[in-house]
Amino acid sequence: GAAGGVLALVLSIWGDALLRRTLLAGIPLEGSALDARQGAFVAILVVFAALIAGVVPALVASGTPVMEALKSGAREGGGRRHSLRTALVVVQGTLSVILLIGAGLFVRSFSRATSVDLGFVATNLLVASPDLNTVARTPEDLEQRWLRLQDEVRALPGVALVAQSVTIPFESQWEYSLLIDGDTLPPLKGGGPYVNGVSVDYFRTMETPIRRGRDFAPTDRDGSALVAVINEAMAAQVWPGRDALGQCFGVEKTEGCVTVIGIVPSARMTELADQAPPQYFRPIAQWHPDMRSLMVRLAAPKSSGEAAVRGAILGVEASLPYVDVRPVTDIVDQQLQTWKLGATMFTLFGVLGLIVAALGLYSVIAHDVSQRRREIGVRMALGARREDVARLVVGSGVRQALVGVTLGLALAWVVSTSVADLLFETSPRDPVIYGSVVAVLLLVAVVASFIPARRASKLDPATVLREG
Repeated sequence: GAAGGVLALVLSIWGDALLRRTLLAGIPLEGSALDARQGAFVAILVVFAALIAGVVPALVASGTPVMEALKSGAREGGGRRHSLRTALVVVQGTLSVILLIGAGLFVRSFSRATSVDLGFVATNLLVASPDLNTVARTPEDLEQRWLRLQDEVRALPGVALVAQSVTIPFESQWEYSLLIDGDTLPPLKGGGPYVNGVSVDYFRTMETPIRRGRDFAPTDRDGSALVAVINEAMAAQVWPGRDALGQCFGVEKTEGCVTVIGIVPSARMTELADQAPPQYFRPIAQWHPDMRSLMVRLAAPKSSGEAAVRGAILGVEASLPYVDVRPVTDIVDQQLQTWKLGATMFTLFGVLGLIVAALGLYSVIAHDVSQRRREIGVRMALGARREDVARLVVGSGVRQALVGVTLGLALAWVVSTSVADLLFETSPRDPVIYGSVVAVLLLVAVVASFIPARRASKLDPATVLREG
C-alpha cells in the first residue's frame, strides 16, 4: 500500500506537469497537484486500502473450520474458491466497461468536432487585433491607418490575402435590430441575426465561397447603394420559400434599405457545439466601425508568420504597446478542449481499468486452476481431452467477464444520458461504441484466461492424483 501511495504521488506530479503543457495549455492554473491536503488524502487512502486488502482475507481465513481444512487440504488444494474474488473481478470489469464507453463517446465526439465544417478554413489563418483607437485622431485618420496596416501586412512574403473584420469567430459577436417589410424582425432560431463588418477580400481570405450572387467590391462604399451578404441560415429563416437575393431589409442606426447581393455558407461563430446562427455582412466602407481586426491568410504554414505580421504592424504604428497576433486554429482548439480532455482522460483511465481487470481476472483464474488441480486431474483421467480442460478454464473466465460486461452496460446505459450535453453530435447510447467495448472486454477475458488454461491443459493426471 505504501509503495502504491508513493508511486501515485510521483505520477500525480508528473501528470500535473504533462497536463499543463498539453491539454490545459493556455489555461491559467494556480497551485500544484500536490500539497499537504492531497498528501494527507493519499496517506489516508493508502491506509484504508491496505486495511481492507488485509483484513477481509484475514477474516475469511479465520472463519475456516480447522479440522475440516486439515482433512480436505491435501485433496482439495488448500480450501474452497471464494465468491469474494469473483465479485471483485466482476466489479473491475463493470468499471472498465463504464470507463471505456465514456472514452468511446468522447473520442467519437472529438473526432466529429474536429471534422465539422466551420464555414471557413482555420488552417494557415491568423488574426491580428491592434487597437488603433488609442492613436487615431479622427474617423478619417482611423480609416487611413487601417488601410496602411492592411497594405503593409499584405506586402509581407508568404502572405496571400488580408482583410478587415469587426468580429472574430467564437470570440465576438455584434447584433443590430432589423426591419423586414417595416416590421421588427422577431427572434430567430440560433440567435441573431449577427452582423459583421468586413472589407473586400474577406470571404476569399476566410476561404468561404459565395454560393450565389456576388462578393463585395471596392465600389461598395459611402454614397453607393447599401448592400449586404447574408448566410444561408438567415436566408432560410427570414425569407423562407423565397429567393433572398435582391431582398431589402432595414438596419438599426442605418438610414435606407440594405439589399442582399450575395449568399454564403453558414459559419459557426458562437459555440462549436451550436448550429451556425443567422448572420449578415456589411462592407466596412459603408459602416466605419471603430473596433476591427485583420484576418491574414498565409500562403503556407510558417513558424515566423505571427512574428512577421506583428513586426509589420509595429513598423507602421510604433506607438502601439503590443499587438495580439494569433493563429485562428488556437481559437478553434479552445472550442475542442472539452472533448479532447474528456477523450484523453476517459481513454487513459479506461485502459488502466482494462489492465487492472485483465490482471484481476488472470489472478483469479490462475488461483482457481491451482485450487482445482485434483478435479482437473480426475477429469483428464476419466477421458477429458486437453482442449476440453482449456475450454473449461477459458469458459470460466469469459462467464465472469460477461457478468461484469452486463452490469457495466446496464449502468452505462442509465448514466450516459447525464453526459449527453457534453457530447458532440454523438448519441450517449451509440450501439457501435457499446458493441466495440463488449468485444474488447471479451477478447481481454479470453487472453487473460489463456495462460491459466494452457497450464491446466498440460497437467499430468497421474502426477496430480499421486499428489492427492
